[in-house]
Amino acid sequence: MAAQSVFYLDDVSLQAIEEPPLIVSTPLDEYYLGEAVPWTIRTTAAAVPVRIAWSSGDQVVLQQEGRTEGGVLSGTFGSQGLKVGVYSLRASLEAPPAERQTAAREFLLTPDPFDWPARDW
Repeated sequence: MAAQSVFYLDDVSLQAIEEPPLIVSTPLDEYYLGEAVPWTIRTTAAAVPVRIAWSSGDQVVLQQEGRTEGGVLSGTFGSQGLKVGVYSLRASLEAPPAERQTAAREFLLTPDPFDWPARDW
């Protein structure tokens, strides 16, 4: 079938894509209560101090600081003792206010459907 088919390119264009200076990501959009939430920060700068905060609305739940190595920093936040809801991870580069960069990632924290109470039969 491929030998009888004809393929051609009609038009090709190249465009420069500007890479964001700061990206914060999580592997999933939803996590269960009690589960660890891994995160990764990528930046165009090689080694800069970064502050990452896990918040619910305006309330900061957890906060960490670190330094990127090769433009990457990763870690985890534990979700024990938190409530169900929408949370966000905010990363900010520690720089003068005029040069400060921030990025955010939202995700859901939901009840674990397999966390059933133990019963004595």
